[in-house]
Amino acid sequence: MSEYLRQNSGLASSGTTSWLSHVKRSDWRSAEGREPQFEATMKLITQGKGWLTLWGPFGVGKTWLLACAVNEFIQKRQQSVYVTAGKLLDHLRDAYGPDQEGYSYAFGQWSSCYALAIDEVDSYHKTSWAADKYRQLMECRYNLRDESVTLLACNIQPGGKGWPDDLGWLASRMSEFPIIEAGGGDVRPLMKGG
Repeated sequence: MSEYLRQNSGLASSGTTSWLSHVKRSDWRSAEGREPQFEATMKLITQGKGWLTLWGPFGVGKTWLLACAVNEFIQKRQQSVYVTAGKLLDHLRDAYGPDQEGYSYAFGQWSSCYALAIDEVDSYHKTSWAADKYRQLMECRYNLRDESVTLLACNIQPGGKGWPDDLGWLASRMSEFPIIEAGGGDVRPLMKGG
């Protein structure tokens, strides 16, 4: 069962994310300013429900923590998926067809999986179709907040300067849950033992 979940986690595919399928909490390297994002992620894993948003510059470990959470939930045999907002919407668009059966199935997978970790939540090709489907999906996740986990990561503070106006509705939903500024500098040297 765990191997099936891992293969469908969005982390095990070949390419840029395959290394993420192996990260675990014991791999985390602490440094000044890095504790808040780690502690908030571990708390969400323990709670097993709700939303968490991590935001901050590139390289501070947001993606790593999303992958760690997905891996932790897979170990508990709970369907968990990592994806970027752009890839998620591409998947929905590819499933869209005249009979709607494929789209309904794809939408159901994303909306009802136990833990959904969406990276780059504020970065996708914004068309009216994509905006509508993204809002529908996030509304489903929001409505399931007491029985599922949604982890979000972005480079801009939700609702802050530079946050896209068309995602104000998402920032509002995020604000009901912890929004943690991820800091501590570039995590890559620490993850390599540097």
